[in-house]
Amino acid sequence: MNFRNITRLKHFSILMLFMFSWVLCLNGQVRVRGYTRKDGTYVAPHTRSSPDGNPYNNYSFPGNYNPNTGRITTGNPSTYLERYYGGRSSGMVSGAAAAELVFAVQESLTLLGYLTVPVDGNEATSASALKTFQTGHHLKDDGVLTLETLQQLVEALKHLSPGDSSAISGPDGSIPANSSLNYAGNGWDCNRGFYRSGSACVSVEIPANSSLNYAGNGWDCNRGFYRSGSGCVSVEIPANASLNYAGNGWDCNRGFYRSGSACTSVEIPTNASLNYAGNGWDCNRGFYKSASGCMSVEIPSNASLNYAGNGWDCNRGFYRSGSGCTSIRESK
Repeated sequence: MNFRNITRLKHFSILMLFMFSWVLCLNGQVRVRGYTRKDGTYVAPHTRSSPDGNPYNNYSFPGNYNPNTGRITTGNPSTYLERYYGGRSSGMVSGAAAAELVFAVQESLTLLGYLTVPVDGNEATSASALKTFQTGHHLKDDGVLTLETLQQLVEALKHLSPGDSSAISGPDGSIPANSSLNYAGNGWDCNRGFYRSGSACVSVEIPANSSLNYAGNGWDCNRGFYRSGSGCVSVEIPANASLNYAGNGWDCNRGFYRSGSACTSVEIPTNASLNYAGNGWDCNRGFYKSASGCMSVEIPSNASLNYAGNGWDCNRGFYRSGSGCTSIRESK
């Protein structure tokens, strides 16, 4: 058995185990002991469905048989779902705890040949495929993942040979040239230097002054060049500027700011310094900005320079009153 089949067998076995565990979970029941309510009413021992985040499995869901009452639950399914989700409805599965089940169902539908689009974990993506599966297995074709549907999926997987690669390869069991089995083992990805085009892998044409990108399915311009159409153009760096961090443009050096396509020197007034970004100025501590200059902060009695250094705050025991500080005791 080659590496590809071994990988496929491992993935198939894990998927089967996961799906079977969900059948046990959805089919579970909880035994409730007899108890007395606050109003004195005695409730006899009974069983209830195990919580699984799927309202369609609850005995209280309209249309389901309740073994504790021996009757079919009546009511409006839409009203029940609105109460259950607080105004939101659900499709195939519900709840964050069942999110992984969406992926497992989609992979099962892919292996069985019902789903032909990539597995993405979105219920809507596989709703149509699930309905088709339900129709073919004489189930209610509403796209809802009921316990019966899940059991049929598991049974269908049991009859599928782990070595069957029809869902991921061509008629002869091979994958396209210049590709390899993907990480999940249920499809194929093009090798580095190639990109997917339909059912084949096409070579990436790399223009001058560029290199293969990180993903390996396209190209990025080298540092000092930027993309323009299907090629890479050199970055023209003006005086007092340098290549930016990304390498596809330029930033003015410290002490200069961008003005059109050039860098202009920052004019720093008295009692000011270059700001943190290096493209402007801030007044020094004890001064505040006024028009294009810095004015000294006039600090009244019983006050100190504030945290920002551009104003004043009254000391403890005093409060601001106009342009001065008044004692709290004097105000009593």
